[in-house]
Amino acid sequence: AHSVMYDEALVWAADKHRSHFRRAFAEEPRIPYLTHLLETSSLAWSAAAGWSAPQWSAAEVEEIAVAALLHDVLEDIDSGLDRDIEQLFGPRVLAIVQHCTDGAPGQPRNPETWELRKRDYLGRMRQADDAALVVSWADKVSNARAIVADLEAGRDVMSLFNAPTADHTVGFYRTLGELFHERFAGHPQGIGAVLLGLVDRMTICLRTQQAWAGYARTTLMVGSPFDVSVTADGSGEVTGEFPLERPAFILTAHNPLSGEELSGANDDRNSHLQHQLSAMGISWAPCDGAGTDPAHPWGPEAGFLLHDGVDEQQALWIGAQHGQLAIYRWDAQGLHIVECLGPRRTTLGYRVEPWQPASR
Repeated sequence: AHSVMYDEALVWAADKHRSHFRRAFAEEPRIPYLTHLLETSSLAWSAAAGWSAPQWSAAEVEEIAVAALLHDVLEDIDSGLDRDIEQLFGPRVLAIVQHCTDGAPGQPRNPETWELRKRDYLGRMRQADDAALVVSWADKVSNARAIVADLEAGRDVMSLFNAPTADHTVGFYRTLGELFHERFAGHPQGIGAVLLGLVDRMTICLRTQQAWAGYARTTLMVGSPFDVSVTADGSGEVTGEFPLERPAFILTAHNPLSGEELSGANDDRNSHLQHQLSAMGISWAPCDGAGTDPAHPWGPEAGFLLHDGVDEQQALWIGAQHGQLAIYRWDAQGLHIVECLGPRRTTLGYRVEPWQPASR
């Protein structure tokens, strides 16, 4: 059973963070910051109590859980609260909270100070005792869970952070994950691998977001018998005539979820796809893609415009079989990016212009 100290710490933390909320965009509902503190404390308590050969007494484990509740007080509110923490909850709780505080008192929290703060934090964690490291682990696992959930829901959550780029954030979490993996290798609950697993999911999500952005910034060159170029238009405006009576579906050779391929592998896949389309009775035309976003170039590459004898579900199935994150649905209303194995769908406008293969 826990003591009244935890009850008092919970009330104290709730009061100190009463006006604080999780990061969110202006139009989104605000989630109380206390939710993060409760999750961090729960994770830390479970991890600290879970050692098969306990290195802490029940009272010491409770101190770790209390420190997890308070881990952001000095960082987010007032560094002068350290005296209150020591008087109310003891010197060990204060020491853990100080060890887990990101940045010096009064230090600006912006992209310019980010690298210095994180370098200092990582240095302290490498020297930390297991109690402080458990609280840091719980804090970062809670944050990483939220980041992954947001990324998997399609939110651009990385833009809410102070890190210079998303890669900086991922790199910071990966470095900590490697430290936790090393220090907690013998933990019976396997906590050492948790953060690295979340970082892997984070990386996949970001890679997918970048690929999705690439789909939205492209010009598609459709060959005979159509001989037109189709340029995506983020404004939603449609300019030019759609040349078909029914929707068409475009598979590019852009395979963002595939790894490095051996020479000729893409040609082999395209040859297989041509035979598959013929066997299914689906008409197709050649379609090259030239990415227009310099940050995410991927063309020109061979692709296929499917028409006559194919519906959206068939096209999505074919796209998934051939390594596609998404396919295009092209109709009179717009150019739609449709995820092959997920729910995402983005509708763009487009501009159609005459095009001849010789102009490539």
